Order: sequence, then C-alpha cells, then structure tokens
Amino acid sequence: MNVLTTNHQCIEDVAAYLDGELDDAALEVFEGHVKTCAGCAQELRTQRQLLCTLNRAFEESGAFELPQDFARLVATHAESDVTGLRGRGERRRAFKVCAVLALLSFALLGAASRACPIVLTSRGESLRSRLENNL
Repeated sequence: MNVLTTNHQCIEDVAAYLDGELDDAALEVFEGHVKTCAGCAQELRTQRQLLCTLNRAFEESGAFELPQDFARLVATHAESDVTGLRGRGERRRAFKVCAVLALLSFALLGAASRACPIVLTSRGESLRSRLENNL
C-alpha cells in the first residue's frame, strides 16, 4: 500500500486498485480505508466515472484511417513551426546583450594589450623604461 494513503492522498492507490495492481493484503487494507475515508471514496468514484466515460467514448467513436505519411507530416509541421517560438522583442534583446558583451570583450582585450608589465632588471631599472630609451 502506498504511503500516500495514510495522508489521505490516495490517488495512486485508487489507480492501482482500479487497474488491479494491488495484492490481496493491500486490496483488503485499501477497501477498508475507502469505507472509512470520504475523500478517498470520492476519488475512487471520480476515477471510476472517468474510466466509464472514456470507455464509452472509445466504443462510440468509429475507426478512422490516418494518412500513410502521417508521421512525416507531423514532423514537417513541427520543424517548420519553430519560427514562432521566439518573439521579435526577445531576439532584439538577445542581439543587444551579445553586442554589449562583444564590445566589452574588445575593450578588455585592448586594455590588456596596452598594459606592459613592469619587470625590473638586475640594475633596478624597469624593462619598460629601457625599451622607451632604446626607441
């Protein structure tokens, strides 16, 4: 029996009961519980009604034929309908964010390339000043 039954949320147990999946001991416990719990009894009635309605609907509906290329048609329509998933404003925002990130990247790379690390030589003068003096 499912732990949910003790919390009076026995939807899974009701489904297992209707599907005939409960063993004898669980079946006996469930039927005893439904007699004392109005909420679970109502859930059982609701699910039974739903099953009866579905059975009746399937019995009344006539058989219908699907086109031979039905799977291909569904796949084609699904692939071609992807264009409507993103709105114009969302694409515009994404472009702006990408542009800002690109500009920021170029600015940081430019700043990093201009910065020359100061390395002291053995005489205490910086490598940068030596390079400037040689130019």
